[in-house]
Amino acid sequence: MKKNKYTIILLFDTPALQNDIKKFRLQELKRIHEDIIIGDLSSVLKPLVDESVTAQRINSKDFKKIIFKNKKEIKKFISLHTDNCFYFPMFDDYYEVRYIYYLFVKYNIKYGYINNLNPDVADAGIPKVQISTSKLNAKHIKQGIYNRIIRKLNCFCPACLYFYANDLSRDHYFWRGNCSERKTKKVGVHSFDYDNFMASEVSKEQNYAVYLDVYSPYHPDMIGTDWDIDPQKYFENMNGIFDEIERKTGCKVLIAAHPRANYNDKIYSFKKENIYYGQTIELVKGANFLIGSWSTTNQMAVMANKPLVIVCEDEIWRNQRYRKICMHQAAFFGSKMIRNKCDIKDLDFRINQNIYEDIRKKYWCVDNAIKPDLWKKIIYQVDSEIV
Repeated sequence: MKKNKYTIILLFDTPALQNDIKKFRLQELKRIHEDIIIGDLSSVLKPLVDESVTAQRINSKDFKKIIFKNKKEIKKFISLHTDNCFYFPMFDDYYEVRYIYYLFVKYNIKYGYINNLNPDVADAGIPKVQISTSKLNAKHIKQGIYNRIIRKLNCFCPACLYFYANDLSRDHYFWRGNCSERKTKKVGVHSFDYDNFMASEVSKEQNYAVYLDVYSPYHPDMIGTDWDIDPQKYFENMNGIFDEIERKTGCKVLIAAHPRANYNDKIYSFKKENIYYGQTIELVKGANFLIGSWSTTNQMAVMANKPLVIVCEDEIWRNQRYRKICMHQAAFFGSKMIRNKCDIKDLDFRINQNIYEDIRKKYWCVDNAIKPDLWKKIIYQVDSEIV
């Protein structure tokens, strides 16, 4: 193992989970870089989200983890970790995390962005300013003013490095971070999903389809939004659709649980015996076909060259934003969209190879990677910043 002369610090605004070790390939980082600290800011920055997440938190002995309880602790930590340290905030620059960027300025912190290295095809080309009339209250107006105006007027201590894996959304994510055209170096690499995909084995399960879970309607990112999904109706609809797919195709539908998901404590859920945690890529590689909605992991259909169908059941269909995203995903991948059991009679598992090939060229790999070496490329760039 290489003995590094500086510390890598990853800061999470939502709870740092055991599943994040695999999602962000942290064991591979540990293999090539010895000194790593994981900082969990969620109880200070997003207490409601912190309380709502029941999935297992990071507890590996391989990583030093700090759970911050108040702003004083955060300030003390950052003030003591300035020299020979490089930070990766696993979040963009937005209102709720503004205190962290204030400290970055105060202590002249060196940092970079890797948090969007699983780019969502739905984000490519999204306007920078989006207005939701359901959010027009004093709190959201303040958030909007900061997110769209103030943070760009106070662009002090911008990121040193910005890593991207998608040419089409490169500028979109650059804008969402505290980046400067003059001072922030843009580095094209590949996604964590693709790195994991190249490094993973095939599931030993047989004759199955896999649903790429988005942890709806329990995802912590939905807290404080206009998300209005009835869990009972949602899971009745989804389980009914999956039962009909099993009847029509003879393939069992397995659930590749979202990294932040924990269905064990939920009254309404998918069938518990069909839920698999931390095995998404392995399941994708061995599946007969994939079932998606608006997940970034829809792209794995193309990585594995598997047919993909999009499900947007009636509860999700009522939400204008997510209805549009599901429709966009179906068009983007050339996939059929299912709303209810009646749509399953005409399932088409042919792949539009022209569409898939176009996606391969643009969306998750701008460095033409042929092996899982993402962290080596990231650390190579960080080394040049620590002098």
